[in-house]
Amino acid sequence: MNIFRGFLAIVTALTLIPIVIFGTLILATTNTYLNPDFYRSDTFEDLFYDVIVTEISNQLIENQAELGKLLDASDIKEEVRTVITPEIVSSTIEDALIQINQIPLPDEIIISTGAIKANLPLAIDSLFEKMQPNLPIELPIDSIKEQFQNEMIDYIPPQVSLPLSELPQEARNGLAIIILGLDHFLESFLLSVGLHLAIIGLLIWKPAQKILKWIGAAILASGIITFAFIKTLMIGTESFEELITLIAGPILGTMYPWSIGFIIAGIACLALGFILPHTILMPTKNE
Repeated sequence: MNIFRGFLAIVTALTLIPIVIFGTLILATTNTYLNPDFYRSDTFEDLFYDVIVTEISNQLIENQAELGKLLDASDIKEEVRTVITPEIVSSTIEDALIQINQIPLPDEIIISTGAIKANLPLAIDSLFEKMQPNLPIELPIDSIKEQFQNEMIDYIPPQVSLPLSELPQEARNGLAIIILGLDHFLESFLLSVGLHLAIIGLLIWKPAQKILKWIGAAILASGIITFAFIKTLMIGTESFEELITLIAGPILGTMYPWSIGFIIAGIACLALGFILPHTILMPTKNE
């Protein structure tokens, strides 16, 4: 019977490890990319905004070769920042998250371009002011600028639609489950960890120091493996593109406190398991 109880305790401790690893990963994701507040944070602006502006600027230079001849890349980036501000990026993503956070899922996500179109005249005025020294004097700059501005405003649609109806049904069902569980995932995660530890304690009820050792070992193993998992991801992302490294950064940074917390808790429990019974509990010989 004791062997069977020990075997069940081992299985319970082992199942705790993937729960902690994937639980901390999901918690980190919900606290970053699935959290609208993340897109208003300094972390998002510092890490991603410049990447977005650079990518859009490069696309403009690639698609409009003449523009690259008349202006420096830094000038183009400056005007892209005028049109697409950090506030516009964060509010657009936040609005998309609000739309997708519905059950049943909407068939499409609508992204408004009104704020971008409102900023275009300012950027175009500045662009033509910078280009004017490089343009022939006889060109009617004002009329060209007005025509270009109108064409740009008309070219950009008032809203962009991102269809969700084209997703496979399995993906839609999975997305719906994630949305339903986001609000209660933290409580579920902590309850699952607590339940596993309680089961270990019940399976090895005596002596008391063994309970502490088993619980401490289970938490410590979970923390160490989670910590190793994070470090492996960090090392692995260095061999990929810079954007992948940037995307992984906030998630891994959010996971650090959780994994360290589990390691500290595990060490504390192990210390209690080895020290406390010999100083306070004073185990008897038959234990």
